[in-house]
Amino acid sequence: MKNFVVTGSTKGIGFSIVSEILEKYDDAFVYMSYAHDDKSAEMCRTLWKGKVCVSKVDLGSYSEMKEYCSFLKNKIDSIFALVLNAGIGYKAPFEELDIEEFEKVMRVNVNVPIFMIKELVHLLEKKGSVVMAGSLMGNVPHSGSLAYGVSKGAVHAAVKNLVKFLSPYNIRINAVAPGFTISEWHKDKSKDFFDKISAKIGVHRWADGKEIAKAYLFAIENEYLNGSIVNINGGYSYF
Repeated sequence: MKNFVVTGSTKGIGFSIVSEILEKYDDAFVYMSYAHDDKSAEMCRTLWKGKVCVSKVDLGSYSEMKEYCSFLKNKIDSIFALVLNAGIGYKAPFEELDIEEFEKVMRVNVNVPIFMIKELVHLLEKKGSVVMAGSLMGNVPHSGSLAYGVSKGAVHAAVKNLVKFLSPYNIRINAVAPGFTISEWHKDKSKDFFDKISAKIGVHRWADGKEIAKAYLFAIENEYLNGSIVNINGGYSYF
């Protein structure tokens, strides 16, 4: 059996990642986590009964992350792939930025994932894989959220630096940097907003979660991919 751990995975891109894993690997078992939405979590338990374990974990909390890692260590003896998908954003005018909210974004998107890798490094299989959640916003300046863009730029830098630390364990690490993707984050946006963004994308549309999830599977499976940021954004800003 191949054990996968996918954080932030009961909806959105995370849900699509789990779906692709279970479709690709007959022998997969996925440890999923979520922070708030109990309804989505129960739906996942029902949909994939016997193939997943869904846990409620606040990955903005270092102590809860450590407790979750202890749970994993007690349940399984190896992890084939660790996918660190959980993330948050924070929007505010520059003049009104709140340092605690800013630091929370950095903690959830960057700091806790790094320390989760540290906690689980001995559980990861040799030739195993870590995939972090990067973003187009880590590459392209955007006025929507300073905290989010800075955190994703830090994720990209972390991936490149962590190659040096994970190589002795024979573990690869990469990130997937999606562009604009249809998800819960954008469910309340207007058609005009979607159209304006689509006009800047080379393929003239937003991605769906399945397309992004396939990039995660590529990062997990390709044994020569290491220290890379897999950009999948439809050709954003080429027009």
